Amino acid sequence: MYGTYASKVFFLFSLFIVFIASFFAGCTVSQKDHPEQTKAIFKIVNALPEGNKKRMHSLDSAFYLIKDASIADKLFFYGFKVTFYNTTKDYKKGISYADSIMILTEKRVDNSKYALAYATALSSKGDMYLALKKYDESFLYYTKSRAVAYEKTHNSCHSPGYMYRLGNILYAQEKYRSAAAYYKSADKEDTCFSNEFLRFAYHQLYLDNIGMCYSKISIWDSAMYFYDSALKYIIENGDRFPEKHDYIKTAKAVVQGNQAGVYAAHNNFAAAEPLYLQSIDATNTYDNDFTQTLRLELASLYISNQRYQRAEKILAAVDSSLQSLASEKVFLKYYRTLAGYYNTLGDKTGANNYMEKYISLKDSLQLRDEQFAAVDAGSDIESMYQKAINENLEKDNRLKTIYLFIAIAFSIISLAVFALIWRANRRASQHNRELALNNERERISKELHDDLGSGLTSLQIMVRRVMHQQNGNAQQETLRSIASVSEELTDQMSEVVWVLNNTNDTINGLLAHLRAYMADYLEKTGLDISLEFNYTCKENYTIGNTLRRNLLLIIKEVFHNVVKHAHAASFSLTASCEEKKLHIIMQDDGRGLPDNILSKGNGLQNIQSRIGGMHGTVSFNNSNGLQVIIEVPVL
Repeated sequence: MYGTYASKVFFLFSLFIVFIASFFAGCTVSQKDHPEQTKAIFKIVNALPEGNKKRMHSLDSAFYLIKDASIADKLFFYGFKVTFYNTTKDYKKGISYADSIMILTEKRVDNSKYALAYATALSSKGDMYLALKKYDESFLYYTKSRAVAYEKTHNSCHSPGYMYRLGNILYAQEKYRSAAAYYKSADKEDTCFSNEFLRFAYHQLYLDNIGMCYSKISIWDSAMYFYDSALKYIIENGDRFPEKHDYIKTAKAVVQGNQAGVYAAHNNFAAAEPLYLQSIDATNTYDNDFTQTLRLELASLYISNQRYQRAEKILAAVDSSLQSLASEKVFLKYYRTLAGYYNTLGDKTGANNYMEKYISLKDSLQLRDEQFAAVDAGSDIESMYQKAINENLEKDNRLKTIYLFIAIAFSIISLAVFALIWRANRRASQHNRELALNNERERISKELHDDLGSGLTSLQIMVRRVMHQQNGNAQQETLRSIASVSEELTDQMSEVVWVLNNTNDTINGLLAHLRAYMADYLEKTGLDISLEFNYTCKENYTIGNTLRRNLLLIIKEVFHNVVKHAHAASFSLTASCEEKKLHIIMQDDGRGLPDNILSKGNGLQNIQSRIGGMHGTVSFNNSNGLQVIIEVPVL
């Protein structure tokens, strides 16, 4: 019945259930979907009364506990929101959440499960625009929903829902015979539900709606036949669904309220009054418009039977909830009932006051309702549907053409770019090899010139000196210097050869070389310093010649300073590799660096310069001695 609890509240609720069931049944759950959590949330939230705002607070609190919510999870969340706000007539919020579903699914409609969610959101927007009397928008979304369902889901089960909505539109146009025919067609074809409860709920809904249509045109026998059929069906099948006790109780009360209207039309007070009271009590918390309509009908029944005190009590209950009335037709009925009540009491002023309100509201609605009633909804929607189908086909063809053109252009561009990159890489590789070779040549030439050249020059000077010295002691001292310089030159030559040997291009190879060097150095100096190496880098962790050379010199310089100036008893070196970076920590237990030297960086510029040239960092910390931390990028 259009505008009642059964058609608005449950239809949206059951539509949501269909959406969720279809969605989870039709998709393969990914690792990020949380179907068990969402089902548990739905079970908890659904246990709260319909329309209770705590439902949304509970839903929000539970949903936001889901980490990395998937599209399926969000569709569940938005779908529940659409249902709630549609039920509570907060259509602005309901439409916004329907839009959220459409945003998530619009670009995924080629997937049938997303197409179903998209079509459901469209039809839900149509329902809400219809409730807002925005009929053009309502027709538009209904036709779009039908077109998407037909083209993308190939789901014939969408047809009964379409006929049901068209019946609602015709009911709103007061074309009750046509509306009844569509409800009958929807009931006849609606065999798609695998869920037994949904099948039960929709069948009784269709029967009640058909009875409402006949009541509106005063075909009382037919109206009572369908009401009785609906009530009998609920009584005979309701026990199959004990978990749906509240819904079944309300659905039964709705039918009884409609039956009471038939009895009231025949002034059968004894039969009508208890049915009205039962229905009002059961629907009071679920559908305000329907409940107030029943109260006004009961008040009219009391007035016609001169039960004025009861009428006043009922009218007072309606008046207290006047601000929450959403339906203009309820306001019309309210004003007209009060006008009749005061007229019966002989209060002409009160009767005229409410009659003026009634006439004013009716006149303001009459033009719109007459224009809407003149619309051939079936023909217009069918025309819009065909137009939507054609537009979708044209859009698909345009998109296919565009995608084909983009694919061809992308392929051509990709081939051209690949060819250019290959050619550039080949040239760059050759250039880099030449540049690296030239740099290495220059470096070796410089080292040979600076280190070995100056050492050989020193040897020449000392040889000439010993040739002219007469004192034996002086000659011995000079000869010792010559031996020392020769040994240093030999070490430097060995170091150059070691750096140039590619078999030593690993971090572990560098550390092994340092271990041998330091052990030899300590043996010569006679100092009691222990060496501790702890390196965790893989054997194939390689470093280039320049980097090896700079690290060797830096570590040797730090080591020499420890031996000569730190007065340390121990020295340790730890190397580790992480994310293409080499970490080296050197620690001694000496006296550390003076604060003025540490802050100014005197004597440390050579180390800092070399580290900077390798795009690395170095830090010096006075902590139980001196701690030097080096971090450089490696391949």
